[in-house]
Amino acid sequence: MMKVFHEVEKYNSGFFINELFEWKFSGINISKNNIFFNSTDLSDKLQKISCKPFDERLVKTEELIKLEAGRELIRNFTVKDNAALIIKSLSASDNHFSAFVTNKIVTADFFVREANEDNYIFPIYVYRNNDEPEFSRTHNFHSEIIKKIAAGLGLQFVPEKVVGNVCYVNNNEDLRDEFKQVFFPIDLFDYIYAVLYSKSYRKESCHKGKPDFPGIPYPHDSGIFWKLVKIGGSLRQVHLLEYQAVENLITQYPVNGDNVVIDPVYKNGNVYINSKQYFANVPEEVWNFYVGTYQPAQEWLLIRKGKYLSDEEIQKYQQIIVALSETRRLIEKAGDLLF
Repeated sequence: MMKVFHEVEKYNSGFFINELFEWKFSGINISKNNIFFNSTDLSDKLQKISCKPFDERLVKTEELIKLEAGRELIRNFTVKDNAALIIKSLSASDNHFSAFVTNKIVTADFFVREANEDNYIFPIYVYRNNDEPEFSRTHNFHSEIIKKIAAGLGLQFVPEKVVGNVCYVNNNEDLRDEFKQVFFPIDLFDYIYAVLYSKSYRKESCHKGKPDFPGIPYPHDSGIFWKLVKIGGSLRQVHLLEYQAVENLITQYPVNGDNVVIDPVYKNGNVYINSKQYFANVPEEVWNFYVGTYQPAQEWLLIRKGKYLSDEEIQKYQQIIVALSETRRLIEKAGDLLF
């Protein structure tokens, strides 16, 4: 089977994330003391905001509007459908890039742990109103790189899926890969996401002289491209907790109690939140799994230390465990297609 690329030189000769996306945003710098809102009520006055992988809070819309970056992100992530890649630029202590997906506003400290680090948000689409009643959107990809990708794949890039009287070949999602003639912005995004999470890619891209942003190999084999698109799409949905598999819980929460997180501890396949209550059958590799420099299964609970877990949060944590398990499986699957 032909591989997408075989050597580090292929990594260097690809395109860099910051070159592909024409616009990038920074996360919101906010004071957690005056902007986060402890409620389950999502209304026009409140917005969901991504704080860490799999971790969302509610914020006051009026506080976000006061910030220039807040207005930009509200327009791009709460008006219409969108998704974005969150990338933390490399620091000296990093072994690989931190990357995640979001469809919501993001805090500036999403991945950041040190003062000199930055998160960058690269959306698929950029929305503008241009003094018109409705927002219009354009894809956020550099046209010259898109042309090179399209030429290498022998496919046509189509900026938008059109509903209605269009060519069957260009608009049927169930069409077999070998008959596809076009690719859409979401396909390119999913290809990139699969590459970034491939175990073999991360191993190969850890070398001296690393740039601030990850490089992505140009795809030249449409068959492998579509396989990676499928894997990347599954990863994207898993990380947004939109994938059907995350509803099939692999853990249990068998003991009643006050549900207060005291000191999360992993022991004999169980994650104890206090002396009596625990999540049962959590795989150890999932408990220790990293997304960038963040360990979701551990740190999601540590953030809530001293707090009561609602029924919704108990369900959410179990979905996170499934999502991390699925991520490990998909990473291995993507790795088989690279190098």
